[in-house]
Amino acid sequence: FGHTARVWDCQIVGQYLVSVSEDASCRVWRNPLLTNVNDVDDMSDCLACWEGHEGKSAWSVAISSHGVVATGGGDGGIHLWRLDSIIDGTTDIDLPDISTYYPDAPANEKEFIRDYVITSRTQSVYGTHTGYILARNDDNNAWRTLHNSSLLKNYVSLEASPCGRVVVAGSLTGNLIIVSVQGEFPPLLTDTLGGIKVQFVFVLRGTGADDFMIVVFRANCTVGMFRLKVSTATSEATCKHVCDLKLPKNNKAVHAACFASQYNLAMLGTRDGTVLVYNLDSIAESTKGPTILDNIIQLERCHGNDSVSSILVLTEPGEGYEGKDRINVYTTGRDGSWAKYRFLGLPGGEVVGARSDSNNGEGLDDEYGSEDEDNTVTAGTEIVLQKIFRSKITKGWLEQIFIMDGELLLLGFFNKKLFVYNESKHFEIFSMHSGAANRRRWRFLTNNARLEHTRLMFYSGYKLRSFSRELTAGSELFQSAKLQNNFHGREVRQLRFLTNAQPLADGAPGPIIVASGGEDCRLRMFQYIPYKAKNSCTALRPLCNLKPHLGAAIRCMEWSNTDTPHMYLLFTGGAIESMRAWQVTLSIPNSYRHTPLSLGCFELAQCPHASENLETRIMDFSVFRIESSPRKHFIMTVYSDSTIRVWLFDEETNSFVLAIEKEHHNKCILQVSHVRQDEGIMMFTAATDGKIAVWDITSALDTFLAKYAAVEVKPVQPHNYVQGLGDPIGEVLAHMSGVNSLHTQNLGEKDILVVSGGDDNALVVALVKADWDPEHRVIRLKSANIIAEDKDAHSSAIQAVTMMNASEIVTTSQDQMVSLWRLHQSGTGEAGIVKLESQFVHVPDPSTMDIITHDARCSVAIAGIGVQIFDIQTKS
Repeated sequence: FGHTARVWDCQIVGQYLVSVSEDASCRVWRNPLLTNVNDVDDMSDCLACWEGHEGKSAWSVAISSHGVVATGGGDGGIHLWRLDSIIDGTTDIDLPDISTYYPDAPANEKEFIRDYVITSRTQSVYGTHTGYILARNDDNNAWRTLHNSSLLKNYVSLEASPCGRVVVAGSLTGNLIIVSVQGEFPPLLTDTLGGIKVQFVFVLRGTGADDFMIVVFRANCTVGMFRLKVSTATSEATCKHVCDLKLPKNNKAVHAACFASQYNLAMLGTRDGTVLVYNLDSIAESTKGPTILDNIIQLERCHGNDSVSSILVLTEPGEGYEGKDRINVYTTGRDGSWAKYRFLGLPGGEVVGARSDSNNGEGLDDEYGSEDEDNTVTAGTEIVLQKIFRSKITKGWLEQIFIMDGELLLLGFFNKKLFVYNESKHFEIFSMHSGAANRRRWRFLTNNARLEHTRLMFYSGYKLRSFSRELTAGSELFQSAKLQNNFHGREVRQLRFLTNAQPLADGAPGPIIVASGGEDCRLRMFQYIPYKAKNSCTALRPLCNLKPHLGAAIRCMEWSNTDTPHMYLLFTGGAIESMRAWQVTLSIPNSYRHTPLSLGCFELAQCPHASENLETRIMDFSVFRIESSPRKHFIMTVYSDSTIRVWLFDEETNSFVLAIEKEHHNKCILQVSHVRQDEGIMMFTAATDGKIAVWDITSALDTFLAKYAAVEVKPVQPHNYVQGLGDPIGEVLAHMSGVNSLHTQNLGEKDILVVSGGDDNALVVALVKADWDPEHRVIRLKSANIIAEDKDAHSSAIQAVTMMNASEIVTTSQDQMVSLWRLHQSGTGEAGIVKLESQFVHVPDPSTMDIITHDARCSVAIAGIGVQIFDIQTKS
């Protein structure tokens, strides 16, 4: 089997078949009619699987005569791929005749490859069963001997330096043999102390081009660290023992190592998912024996109970909070996920207590959750390793992480195929059948993010194979794999502008940020760039692409301001009662590598479940702050089980607490909104019964805040301080069926407009009159009546309504029309609504709408299967 859903198109290109499918992937197959059965191992082998589209369906494919494949998907994206990227360049590697390098070999001497490494695009190095280290020129198949030693007979563990200049061989007797591939120094023999078998070797970059750190994992579960220095002037090399790194009790094998030379830190990743950090500055001179260094940070369950397969430390100069360096740590694991952490308290880096202000919009998919594990591990009061997020990419393994050309690449295995996934652009760039993922059975080397010059070596059965891809200037037809950025791959259910965003520079307008979410469970954020000159184009520039809600569609979202400049909170909710709080930060990066605007998005908390039925959905919510407690955000939330809940999100503790709970309507509650009435809070709810209920939640809110403030130790249990709510102070029967959209606008001290649209195609305007009683701190309702309606406002169900001002209304419907209305009110209380204009919406299934005012004009965004933005200019 290949595709996991229906195939929409298939093109025949010579010996290949190129297909696109409902599973949003494009696959390349061998053409069985033109392939010799004896030449391949698997006639049904899929040569490549390209996954760049999101959501559902890659609809079409076209192929040029130059071998460029273009695919278009239901997410609105257009991707370009290269057929020459999967052209079979695989050859079998066989050792030369043993007599050519071991003339005195016994007649029946067995000889085979024990281990191998790739040192460059054209060279590889092999350790043999008889103790020889051989180098092969992969262009002309010329072999030469680098070294031979009886210590390496019957066993060798090879590793090459990142630059390919040095190869280190570990022996069964605990020795290291270090050879220079280009003969810069004679072979060097080093004892790893203890005479214990060397199981794994890691050769890491040191403080300079001629400095290397060697980490050795011995068979008795101990770790040694050595420093290799190469002198090109004297053609000599020295290797000295630095220290032993102490592992925690019951710890298993070390599968990953990293050295951050700028901070003199060593990091290890273990088989049980633990990351260990060691500070080499704390090494003390000792005459009694080798120094054994204990870890300063022990971070467990980084990848559940699965192995940590690679670690990478990357410093972004000046990109951190207050201009400090941002020091990121990336890990991959055999749980199929990669994780990102941040160091605080290192020299030149962000200080302890700095806010988390960026994750660069990378994917979020925390399988293990955040409720049962601390996201920050502290070493004393000096160094902190703070968890940013974890993202699951595959059901298989992730083995390595690269950052090349500013893009993050992930190498992994699934179904015996090696793949390279571009996490920055969210598509699979390379895939090839390569057998198992054992670290001794594959090697990979590439030169840039487009994998133009790539080497892959792997075992297939008992054969060692080498794959090489060299893209020439003639085959380099394009720079980017994305011709057009995609939106969402499924229906968008909610879209919200960030209103009142502060300017990032003096004299500049505030940026226009829009967040969206939908059935693909992804949270995306864009910068809207309107027309600024005659020849410039409007664009939605992607800033962030996260997948926080596993299996839970995002149905609602709301922004909330904070007291910190350029920092905002975003609340998202939807299926399976999932609600999360996000910290969003806007800044101008020092380096304009990607976009003039840098957006950081960091998950602060996940709201606990309050109902017993896991199928309960959050249908809508409305967010507000009160002046007396600006760091406390209240989220009015309505559920599909007819429950109304008001949650408190406390910025100081980053936690949710249930404040108010009430059941009403006896139907699925679809909409909620609120207005302020002096010091009081009025809440409006609407359900599938067509009724709009008016509530005064001031008293219940006051009682909750008094009890919450009396608690000294926070955070508190989320359900211990919940308050009840009385009956609504008024109700209006506005529609014959469900109320799909609700908008409220305060006209003054006493009058409130309530505009709604429903499944009955009707547009209804109600006027609510109420007074604030400061003595009793209650809102007294005077009247709530419908003042205007159009029962046939649209030819299908109205999906969204909003108001530009006190007299102009915008609606959109399933009939794919957007309409502008004017509300006329007379002094006698009579009113009417008149349609001013209608336009066709080129977005199927429009389901959400939002409006923002900028540059003395209004922009209305309508989203469904896609998004369209209208500029509205009204005439008096």
